[in-house]
Amino acid sequence: MTAPEFRMFVRDDITSGGGTGGTPPPSGTVLTKAQRDAIDLSTNTVKNQGSTVAQMQDFMRTFTGLLPGITLTQQASGISTTSSGQIIENLEILGGISVGHANVIIRNCWIRGSSTNAGAFISNTNSTRNLLVEDCLIGPPRDPLSFSMDGIRTCGFTARRCHLQGSTDGLGVFSDSTGNLTVMIEGCWVENMTKVCPDNGHTDGTHNDGIQWQGGSGLTVRGCLIQGRINPTTGNTGGIQTINNNGAPACLTRTTWGTCKQTNACIQLNNNVADAMQNGLITNNWFDGGMNTINGSGLTSPAGTTWGSFTNNIFTKRNSPTGTNTGNIGQYLPTTGSGSIKPINISAGLTATITGNVYEDGTAVEIGR
Repeated sequence: MTAPEFRMFVRDDITSGGGTGGTPPPSGTVLTKAQRDAIDLSTNTVKNQGSTVAQMQDFMRTFTGLLPGITLTQQASGISTTSSGQIIENLEILGGISVGHANVIIRNCWIRGSSTNAGAFISNTNSTRNLLVEDCLIGPPRDPLSFSMDGIRTCGFTARRCHLQGSTDGLGVFSDSTGNLTVMIEGCWVENMTKVCPDNGHTDGTHNDGIQWQGGSGLTVRGCLIQGRINPTTGNTGGIQTINNNGAPACLTRTTWGTCKQTNACIQLNNNVADAMQNGLITNNWFDGGMNTINGSGLTSPAGTTWGSFTNNIFTKRNSPTGTNTGNIGQYLPTTGSGSIKPINISAGLTATITGNVYEDGTAVEIGR
């Protein structure tokens, strides 16, 4: 067995992997755990740390991911939990983590994924509950052509102050065998996802999303920065998402509206499991990019249920079909007629409260229902 390698990571030396917020902050500004814990994630405190997405990126570099000045022990392969209440911390893991027990804590780890393109950085069986993933750097993938490495793919967990980058989806969440989801995503930064074309499931390449909610009850997303951007240095597309004439992604074919570097969505809603989506709360977040930034078309709430609330979030103007958009990240679809889009695209069949969502300049975000 290869002996473990001991490394000291100076947190400021780990950069974001290609975000637009400039260079990392000066040495010494990364927040300690005590400083991070003092910031209330149940309010708009995180959302108000910046008035532009660049300022928010600078803040998230100090607030998410690895804690400063901690020695990480290198783990040469993935980890499977062995007991309830297990604590996994201060590791650089050359693989993923499979959680099969309740009340597990994963803290201050750099989870780098396997050298093959399969699985998730962190997965959790649907019979386990109360997983906490806190202050972790998840990705980018060791295999630059990975097309099935979600950052966290599971239910029954809290992700707090994690920095996720380079995965297919940032987080994929779905219900357990009882229909419950019970997921809290708070104070996290998701960015720079990996697009591969084609993949095993899509001839037009991966459909990357910051968060994909696939069914079940009980999802809260608060105080996060979700950037629907494709990383040009991973995958095999150079970061390009192409759009064809009917509004669907096409594979590496430049067409009428050209190319962009956005993901499918920042948050994608799909009933891929039988359990209805309900009891959602998505509030006080920043969203940047995504062809449909919030996409929940074609869904219907069952009688007597409500999807939940989507309130008080900030969108960049790059999400606006009428804003200033260029070939780097612009929305290319028309604003009316066939193939039209809006930053919030949620089916009228979903019973939901949608209020207080604005652009950086305070103007109201367009809603398509």
